[in-house]
Amino acid sequence: MTTERVAQHHRYSASGAVGWMTCAGKIAMEVGIPDTYSPYADEGSAAHFLGAECLQKGVSPRDFHGRTVVCWEKRGERDGQVFESEPLPEGAKERSRWKVTQEMVGYVANYCSYVTKLAKGGELLVEQRVHFSRAIGVEGAFGTSDTIIVHPKKLIIVDLKYGFKEVSVVKNPQMMLYSAGSLEDLSMLYDLDGIEEVEMHIFQPRLQSAPDSPDWSCNLKYLEAFTKDAKVAVERSEEAIAFFNTPNMLYDQKEWEETYLTPSEKGCQWCKAKGKCPALAKECLSDIAVLPATAEGLANLDEVVVDAIAQIPTLDFDTLAAIYKAKGKFEDWIKAIEARMLSDMLEGQKHPEWKLIKGRQGNRKWQDEEEAELTLKSMRLKLDEMYDKSVKSPTEMEKALKKARPKLWAKVEPLISRADGKTQIAPMSDKRPSINPHDDDLALLPELAKFTVEDLIDHDEIDDLL
Repeated sequence: MTTERVAQHHRYSASGAVGWMTCAGKIAMEVGIPDTYSPYADEGSAAHFLGAECLQKGVSPRDFHGRTVVCWEKRGERDGQVFESEPLPEGAKERSRWKVTQEMVGYVANYCSYVTKLAKGGELLVEQRVHFSRAIGVEGAFGTSDTIIVHPKKLIIVDLKYGFKEVSVVKNPQMMLYSAGSLEDLSMLYDLDGIEEVEMHIFQPRLQSAPDSPDWSCNLKYLEAFTKDAKVAVERSEEAIAFFNTPNMLYDQKEWEETYLTPSEKGCQWCKAKGKCPALAKECLSDIAVLPATAEGLANLDEVVVDAIAQIPTLDFDTLAAIYKAKGKFEDWIKAIEARMLSDMLEGQKHPEWKLIKGRQGNRKWQDEEEAELTLKSMRLKLDEMYDKSVKSPTEMEKALKKARPKLWAKVEPLISRADGKTQIAPMSDKRPSINPHDDDLALLPELAKFTVEDLIDHDEIDDLL
C-alpha cells in the first residue's frame, strides 16, 4: 500500500524520462495526482544512504551493522535519511525505519567495492545533483546521480538499483540524462575536453554479482542526439499541457487523447495517471482481442469476461500469444484502477457494490526483541520454551563455509537438494536459454494436454473478481 507524500522531483525528472519521452500527455494527465511512496522505495533509499555514507567516508558497511536508518519527509523539500541517533531536520517527520541487517551490509558492500574499483585513477563524486536544463530546453531540470567518476578520457555514471526488478542499462534515458547533466555541471570544476565517451553502469546487488553487472557506453555525439530527442519530447509535452482540458480550435478532448497519449509497457509502469488513462484502458482491452474496447463492453464486463473465457478453446495460437503478451500491462492497469478506487473511496466516494474494510492484521512481533528476551529470561523459562532451533539454510552455510572452510563445504554440499524450476512462458528477450519440450529431461512433466480449459478455470475465483 502506498502513502501520499510531497513531490520532490522536477516534472521532467531523469527517473521519469522513459515516461515523458514516450507519452507526451503523461505530465498533463498527472496534474493534481499526489506523489506516493512505498516501503520498498524507502528500503532502497536506506540502502542508498548507507552506500553514500561508506563511499564518502571511506568506511565499510559492516561498521553500521545493527544500526537503524530513519527515512524522513518534510513538506516542500526532498525526503532524506539519517541514522537513528541523529536528529531530524527541523520540521521533518519520520516515515519509516530500516535496520542495517547482515543482508543489507553484504549488498551495499558489493556496491561499494564495485564503485571503488571503477574509481581507481579517477575522481569520485557521490550523490551528486546534476542539472540537465540546457540539454532538454526546460528550466530547473535536475536529478541526483548515485555515483559519478571522472577519468581523463571518459565519464562513468553508476546507478544503484536495490529492487528485484531488472533494469536495462542499454540506452537508458535516466542514465543518459545524468550523463548530460554531469557534463553540463562538471565542466565548471574539471577539464572535460578530453572526455570521449560516457560509460554507464546499473548495479543491482540483489540480482547480480559485481563482475556480472552490465554496462553500456556511448560517445558524446550519440548523447547529443539523445538530448535533442529529449528536447523535442519536452516541447510536445508542454504543448499537451497547454491544450489539456482547454477548449480550443485545434483539439477536442478525444482528439487530444489520440494525439498525445501513447501507452507503452515501460512508459506506463510508474505513471501516476494510468488508473484514469483512456488510452491505456483502450489498449489493454484491445490487446485482449476477445474483449471489446468500448464503453458498452465495459458496462457489461462480467458477461464479456465469461464470454471471452468460453472462446479460449476456439482461438488460434497466434491470438493466444497476442493476448498473453498483454498480461503484464493488463495486471498493472488493474492495480492502478484499484489504487485509484481506494484513493477516491478514502475521499468519500461510495458505490453500492464496494466498501472499505480493514485488512488482515500484520504478523505479531516483539516491540523490542532484546527487552522481550530479558523479560522471558527473568521468568526462568527453559531454553526450549524460549528459543527455536533449526539447521541453517544451505545459502547461509555456503556463505559461512565455502570460502573460509572449503573442505567442510565439500562434505556438506552433496547433502543439498534443489527442486527443478517450473516450465513457464517467457519473452524471447529473456536471458535464460530456451528448452525443447521433447527433451528427455521434460519427460516427467505433467501431461497438460489432457486437461481442458474448463478444468483449468477457477469459476469461484472469477465470480469473486466480478
